[in-house]
Amino acid sequence: ETEIKLFFTESTSNILIPEIRKINSKELISNPYLYVLNLLIQGPKENKYINEIPKGTKVNDIKFEKGILFIDLSEEFLNSGVNSIYSIVNTICQFNEIEKIKITINGENKTGLTEYFTKN
Repeated sequence: ETEIKLFFTESTSNILIPEIRKINSKELISNPYLYVLNLLIQGPKENKYINEIPKGTKVNDIKFEKGILFIDLSEEFLNSGVNSIYSIVNTICQFNEIEKIKITINGENKTGLTEYFTKN
C-alpha cells in the first residue's frame, strides 16, 4: 500500500486541501497519472470536500514527455474554475518527475488553459 494525496476544495475555506488515500501500489504500475486523475474525477470520500471537476469530465488522453504531463480532457471540464485546474495540478505534481502540466480540451488549446501549470 502507498498513500497519495487528492486535492479537493475544503467547503468552508474554499482552499485546496489534500485528502489522503491509501491505495494498492500495483495500481500505479501501468499508468499512475491516469489512475490518480480518475480517482480525483470520482470525487472526495469526505463530505467536507468539494469536487471542482465537473461531472462527466473524461480523460481523453494523457502522456508524459520531458517533465511535462499533457492531459487532454472532455469539454465538460470547461464548466469549471481555477480550483479545478489546481486540483489536478497539485494532485499530479506529487509525482517528482512532473515539472509542469498542459491541459487541452478535445485536443485543442482553450482560453484559460493556454499556459503550462505548475504546483500552486
